[in-house]
Amino acid sequence: MDEHRFDTLTRALSGAPSRRSIARALAGVASGLVAAHLPLDATARKKHRKKRGRKHDQNQGPCPVCQQRVNGQCDRTILTRTLCGECGICVNGVCTAIEGECNGFCTFCDATATCQVSPNGESCLTDGTCVNGLCRKPL
Repeated sequence: MDEHRFDTLTRALSGAPSRRSIARALAGVASGLVAAHLPLDATARKKHRKKRGRKHDQNQGPCPVCQQRVNGQCDRTILTRTLCGECGICVNGVCTAIEGECNGFCTFCDATATCQVSPNGESCLTDGTCVNGLCRKPL
């Protein structure tokens, strides 16, 4: 090792650090610690928010008949005038019975848009009565 390098090395090792260099080192360590912890907290917060949003979406059940989900809400108008049930049509988000849609004289469309057999004794045609779902004329 030459003289010049040896002197430089001994001066660097023997000289006490200045107050400024100590302050710089402490500031660097502190900012490093803060920076190391910030991304973890920010990520955890973002994940937590995301989790709450997903949980809310999962709790939304299916829309009722005659309604369809649009932008997270059940829309009552999107399916208007489409068929529903056995004998109904969608009107403002509600399945409404259509009279005469159940093919038969002794059947009727009930409130749930389901074809039902008319009770025995109910009149059908001009002078007949319903018997076990069939229209019988008196003898």
